[in-house]
Amino acid sequence: MSPSSQAGVSDFGIPFMIPLTAPNIGDIERQYLNQCIDDGFVSSIGPFVDRLEAELRAFTGFAGAVATSAGTAGLHATLAALGVGRDGLVLMPTYTFIGTANAVSQMGADPFLVDVRESDWTMDPNRVEAVLQDCSPTELGLIHQPTDRPIQAIMPVCTLGWAPDLPALGNLAKRFDLPLVLDAAAAIGAKLRGRPLSQYGLTAAVYSFNGNKTVTAGAGGAVVGNDIALMETIGHLTTTAKTGADYTHDARGFNYRMSNIQAAVGCAQMTRLDRFLARKRAIFGAYSKALETCRRASPLPCPNAEDSACWLGGLLLGNRAPPRKTVIDAFRSDGISAGAFWKPIHFMEPYADCPRTQTPVAESIWDRVVILPCSTNLSDGELELVVNALGDLLR
Repeated sequence: MSPSSQAGVSDFGIPFMIPLTAPNIGDIERQYLNQCIDDGFVSSIGPFVDRLEAELRAFTGFAGAVATSAGTAGLHATLAALGVGRDGLVLMPTYTFIGTANAVSQMGADPFLVDVRESDWTMDPNRVEAVLQDCSPTELGLIHQPTDRPIQAIMPVCTLGWAPDLPALGNLAKRFDLPLVLDAAAAIGAKLRGRPLSQYGLTAAVYSFNGNKTVTAGAGGAVVGNDIALMETIGHLTTTAKTGADYTHDARGFNYRMSNIQAAVGCAQMTRLDRFLARKRAIFGAYSKALETCRRASPLPCPNAEDSACWLGGLLLGNRAPPRKTVIDAFRSDGISAGAFWKPIHFMEPYADCPRTQTPVAESIWDRVVILPCSTNLSDGELELVVNALGDLLR
């Protein structure tokens, strides 16, 4: 890399880097936050919570939406509403963020870890089907014969912002009478084959509004779905299962409410979502184009960029490339943030003993992925610096 790609030095003389995923916060967020302060609605009751839920329904096409304190909280509440229970199994990809697995374990259940497809790094329906063919329906549910435990749900993940094969997974869920819950944490704005995800028979989908997501509320998440009764149950559970003003509660609920302050930031972000998505896709496309003829690395897979939320972009190192740490350190020495990505869940100590399929794809890719700056406020000049540095390093 050339010295000319240095990002710069702060007013305090401290070198700073082009960040990976900085939140894009501006005047609209400030205006809405001031409104919360002026109105006194700062906690879990307030107009912005209702507004955010309404905007999510309108944008996604789902009939119901429940704002939550985190994406993981939304997954947990959804599994609880569906009756996932102790000693159960939930089919999910091993290549995901640990929050997906943690939501399952919070129910006393375990993940059943499934490999991903090489084409798009999402959960492989063929491996899911192979697991389900080892099951027998009983009065206690769908029992997986090798483990003698019930499989209670299928929970695919939108890897890097694109959707898995929902038609194939939906057919399996219907055939084996299992709920299909989509961890869409990073995929707000994603479609599949040009159609909204709400049209694919999902039991529910869950978004995250963490600080590194395309839309942020500082924290928080949301569950969306078309089954209004299920959505009402999730809403009830996430508000401590309270039934009235006299502190009566009719279930073991959770305090998973989003605050009005968080929702205010989320609503402000939603006003710019189309622009955010366009910028994400442009950044992803720039990195992919720069890697088209590279022999030492390849673009991240993306079945259709116009359908994808393109949450993160970067590269997959090839056999002729330097080690990942060397590549990341080289970018950082030039003032450009670069980072690793998910480690397979079966490599994590808490989940090392969980049942799983063979996982050759996940194990072959995870330590070769490098994520590059993808903030929606990444300037054209900064993007050019990253692309030039990428070419210098891998030439």
